[in-house]
Amino acid sequence: VGNFTEDDIAEEVEYDDSEVVELKLVNDTAIIENKPGVGVTKTDITNASCVSGAELTVTDSKGKVADKWISECVKNANDDKAKETHILNLEPGTYTLTESMAPIGYATAESIKFTIDEDGRASTSLDMKDDPINVCILKTAKGIKDGLAGAEFEIYKENGEIYDKFTSGTSCTSFAYMPVGNYIIKEIKAPDGYQIINEETKITVKDTKETQIFEIENEVIVCL
Repeated sequence: VGNFTEDDIAEEVEYDDSEVVELKLVNDTAIIENKPGVGVTKTDITNASCVSGAELTVTDSKGKVADKWISECVKNANDDKAKETHILNLEPGTYTLTESMAPIGYATAESIKFTIDEDGRASTSLDMKDDPINVCILKTAKGIKDGLAGAEFEIYKENGEIYDKFTSGTSCTSFAYMPVGNYIIKEIKAPDGYQIINEETKITVKDTKETQIFEIENEVIVCL
């Protein structure tokens, strides 16, 4: 607190990582008014753990970018659980929180529309949750009700690098957090009594929270 002229007072100054202070001139005296910040968190919808690597953007009602950052999880000295809270310092108004780019293995989350009131409070929680991308590969054959077990497969990325290997069971073989992109599936060994599939199976994993199911069918060996 002190005596200042209007020209001496900046409109806003950064005070620390969690708030903005405003210097207000009242009867030639500068008074500090704290404006509370609004926290934004990025978490995994399946286990509430912190998620790094999401590119997030906040825009105002006119589409102007008010803030932009990449989520980063940091462990607190007093807590083993990594957390990430980004503090927004916004004027009263209507805003939209958008995930511009999802982390690898996650589907892009839906945007959150919110308002900031005169007291600096948000109208809704700004914990944006990400769903993992889930893929299910089912080995089938004519006349088999459930999945066909015993087939061995290799999954390759589009660049030729191997992504994973698996042996089919009687149900879907699941892959969680599978990155978006194109893949090639090769059957290395067929189940006893079935012909191996020599052709490569190409699949495309999309940016969606819905489980993506891919079926690969074998034919029975026919003895003449």
